[in-house]
Amino acid sequence: MSSKIWLFAFEIFLIFIWCCSATIDLTYSIEEEKPSASYVGDIAADSNIANELDTENLGPIAFNQLQQTMVDTPSLFNITRAGKLYTTASLDVENLCSKNTECFQLLNVAVQQGESFKKILKIKVLIKDINDHQPTFPSNETNLNFTETDGKGRKIAIPNAIDGDIESPNNQVTYTLRKQSDHHFGLFVQKREVGADIIEIVLEGELDRETQESYTLEVVATDGGTPPKQSVLIIKISVIDVNDNWPYFSKGVYNVSVKNTHKPSLPIITLHATDKDAGKNGKITYKLKPDVKLFKINHETGDIFLNENFTSEKKEHYKLIIAAEDNGEIPLVSSAIVNVKFMNQYNTPPKILISFAPSFIKNTVTISEGIPVGSFIAYVIVVDKDVGQNGDVQCHLKHNNFELRKLNPKEYKIVIKQPVDRETTDHYKIDVFCRDKGLFSVMVKNHFFIQVKDINDVRPQFSKKAYKFLVYENEKANYPVGFVTATDLDVGPGGQLEFSILSKNKQDPVFQINNAGFITTTKLLDYEKQKHYQFHVLAKDNGTPPLNDTVDVIVEVMDKNDNAPYFNFPTVNPFSFDVHYHPQSDNEITVLKASDKDSGSNAFLHYQILEGNEQQLFMVKPYSGVLLFSRKVYPNDAAIYRLVVAVNDSGIPSLSAMTTLSLTLTVSNSSLLMTNVQAQSKKVNDVNLSIIIIVVAVIFSIILVVSATVCIVRYINVSNRVRDQRLNQLNETNPDAKHLIYQASSPTTLLRVPEESTSENNPAAAPFYSVVELPSDWTIATLTRRHPVPTQESRPPHIAQASDQDGAREINSTATISRRGGSRRDSENGWRIDDATKHYEEIPALRFPKDVPPVETPLEKKNRLHTVNLAKGTNL
Repeated sequence: MSSKIWLFAFEIFLIFIWCCSATIDLTYSIEEEKPSASYVGDIAADSNIANELDTENLGPIAFNQLQQTMVDTPSLFNITRAGKLYTTASLDVENLCSKNTECFQLLNVAVQQGESFKKILKIKVLIKDINDHQPTFPSNETNLNFTETDGKGRKIAIPNAIDGDIESPNNQVTYTLRKQSDHHFGLFVQKREVGADIIEIVLEGELDRETQESYTLEVVATDGGTPPKQSVLIIKISVIDVNDNWPYFSKGVYNVSVKNTHKPSLPIITLHATDKDAGKNGKITYKLKPDVKLFKINHETGDIFLNENFTSEKKEHYKLIIAAEDNGEIPLVSSAIVNVKFMNQYNTPPKILISFAPSFIKNTVTISEGIPVGSFIAYVIVVDKDVGQNGDVQCHLKHNNFELRKLNPKEYKIVIKQPVDRETTDHYKIDVFCRDKGLFSVMVKNHFFIQVKDINDVRPQFSKKAYKFLVYENEKANYPVGFVTATDLDVGPGGQLEFSILSKNKQDPVFQINNAGFITTTKLLDYEKQKHYQFHVLAKDNGTPPLNDTVDVIVEVMDKNDNAPYFNFPTVNPFSFDVHYHPQSDNEITVLKASDKDSGSNAFLHYQILEGNEQQLFMVKPYSGVLLFSRKVYPNDAAIYRLVVAVNDSGIPSLSAMTTLSLTLTVSNSSLLMTNVQAQSKKVNDVNLSIIIIVVAVIFSIILVVSATVCIVRYINVSNRVRDQRLNQLNETNPDAKHLIYQASSPTTLLRVPEESTSENNPAAAPFYSVVELPSDWTIATLTRRHPVPTQESRPPHIAQASDQDGAREINSTATISRRGGSRRDSENGWRIDDATKHYEEIPALRFPKDVPPVETPLEKKNRLHTVNLAKGTNL
């Protein structure tokens, strides 16, 4: 007998395990408000369980509904042993389920054959909402006030209607406005995803209280059910000053979970509404509608409490409507819904277990900053013993560098999402959050730490781009020069730096540096030999592989006053010279010159006379070194003076040099003051002045020659153009004119013989007369015979052409020969002759047509015969 009991218990345990993990087997639906004992469905027929079991040998099948032992509420459904499913009471969706959710009931039905349980069926019954509630306004009538100064578009809120149905579209409310045609108002409705809709009466025209001081409107609220249901809100509008801002809740729906151990003295929730009005119009009073006996509200603070006699076993879910009403003359009301859920079932929070790789100590895992993206960090397991939604857990990790990847429903791994940098962040705190999907979900978290291990990935970096130091010369070796700093964000050997100097002169270095970056000298520095040094400093870390950086270092050597000045003039000591003074002499005697190898103030020199100037006859300009007479020189001042002159620099301490001038002074009333020193100085000045004058003269001569050449060339070009123009004009107006040509630039005359011409069509090929050599003191001028017309004083020489009827020949004629001398002008005929000779020669190649004999004046004939005779005599 005991073995049968254990076997039966084991079967019940298996059935329970299968029940918790199985899915829905059958689904039925029924509308709410059906009367009790309404038929829902036939489980035996719909599940087809008879085909699965051996009913012939094992007996008939019976169906029983499994009841929960801890629930006192009666079941809403009844199952016959034959498998028929009926309701036990009228179903009300609004009391069973929450708003805007699917309303259903789950039934566990045991299939029994004989004394053995064969199977557990999960039955889901959907309870469909019907449109059994109409939209309801908080009141049937409300009053609004408008002032007659309100402009068009003025809005005043009115309370919205609430539909008790839980499913859409039965609970979707639309609003319309019933009004007369002469009304000045409209309706504005703004749908909101969360909270109550905003309903406002809009002023669409101008109001005049003296004309009409009140209006009556009807706002119709219609739900979306079939058939639709309506409710009407009567609005009475008075044209007066009104409370025009309605209270406003931050949410339209509030959800609150209350444990069954909640103390009544503590509020379960505090609602707060705001009203932009001031004074009593902005003071809000909270009311509970409808007045539920199990809850109470503080009308001033909005705190909602449980009554003393409240027990959570009566009902699991409550829906409260809270109205916020201001205290204006015409109060405005805004409402919000509070859903109260009592936690009668305990929801076990999930547990987060985190496992690491071997390299972890006390909840801290160590990784290298060079770890690649996607590398494994930790393994996460979630444990939740709850079933259903309470046991369905989702985990997440919010971090920029790490990511939580899901392996299985309750297994995750943490991997590298972005590269890590130890120099930026060397440790991280990782929080893993997990939340179940229960109605009142529970969230837990667990955390661990990640320590980032350094690698040598940061190059040393100097604090400056270049360093410049100043150091005095003549300091001993190991004299400090300066300090260079470099940083390396790595730790360990990668952050330990060594400094060295990169110099071309490795055999004889001038500077040295230690590992602290301190630069010192290795020997004395001499400003006069080298004024500055430039080299590179290398900073290298001890990482693997080592990284380095270089920087330019400039060392400027500052001068010390270690060189005494010396005289460039005079070059010998003592220096003797004579000075002869007369009244017209300048006061300056000579100029002392000195130099100093130092620089700056150490080389700034000044002169002074130390000895030998007892009579105060001499003085020296302190900065220029000019030695001059300090007063008027008298004949009795003639003597030999031995002046000791010193030159001092401006260094600290000051160094000096001295020289002795042996000056023999003679005084005269007529002779010029001239010393051999001045003569030498003036000689040098004269040579310099001569060089300057020669250079200026050469430059001026070049400019003058270039300018003259340009003028001459331009003049020749202009003269040639004018000559050609006049010759063309003369040939066109008088082609038979005779011409006498003077050629003044050559002592040779070329005569062309027309009879020996080789070609009539080629005048350029005609032969010339023999060359007639003229005396060197004669010149050849050009005389052109023209008609007596007013002309200019002179005309340029030109070559004329003559033609006859037998053929045109070009006649190149020579000019007559005249001696050098003056000339005079023939005002009648317009030509000019030399006064010295008055000899002319007619061009022999000129020939006229036979029918037109040439006309020759007596003067022309005389000149022609004279020229021919002269030519013959020359040839002889």
